Amino acid sequence: MSPSKPVSPGQRPRLRWAAIVPLALALPPALLGCDQSKAMLPLMAACNGQAVPDAVAYDASASEKPTVAGFVFNQEVQQFDQRFVSGRFPEASAVQDTQLVLCVNFQPRKSLEDCSYTGSLSGTVPRTERSAEVKLVAAKTGQIVKQETLTATIETCPDSISEIPPDSSWNIHQDTVLYNPFNADFPLRDQVSEWSFQAIAPPSAPKP
Repeated sequence: MSPSKPVSPGQRPRLRWAAIVPLALALPPALLGCDQSKAMLPLMAACNGQAVPDAVAYDASASEKPTVAGFVFNQEVQQFDQRFVSGRFPEASAVQDTQLVLCVNFQPRKSLEDCSYTGSLSGTVPRTERSAEVKLVAAKTGQIVKQETLTATIETCPDSISEIPPDSSWNIHQDTVLYNPFNADFPLRDQVSEWSFQAIAPPSAPKP
């Protein structure tokens, strides 16, 4: 099934910067996940610049790769999520093992244009762009080590699709989600993961 001629997105809205909202540790159960996620919640304070005394001190000159815990934030979610941390770092499993916290503050998803399809399946699906403010914070001190704003864009409408993406595939914060080729969250997640490694790769770790 092929798309009809894309509608011009026109003038793209300017990105809005926003500080990470004040965080509460008492989150709804649906956002906490397993017992490990609950145990990691004290590290969320580092995203607000607060020290986490039980964490491990970060040494930027060390040759070993640091242990990094990831947290994601948007208008609906504040949760522990390791999917945004590069797999080349040791997996964070306890506050006492963690040196750095990766804080990913999503900005609202932007619709750039409607991709229209006709044939056995017909409908329109928005091609999107999404930005996130990301920072790596030393967990023990709450000090920012590195920060940047990253943006991912679905550049063109897919030539063909096998189905109209379901509503659930727009929320990548779920434990299980199908890939959605219109959703910029997916390439943004990969971009954040790579940034987290390149930002602090120790001298002994070659940068691909």
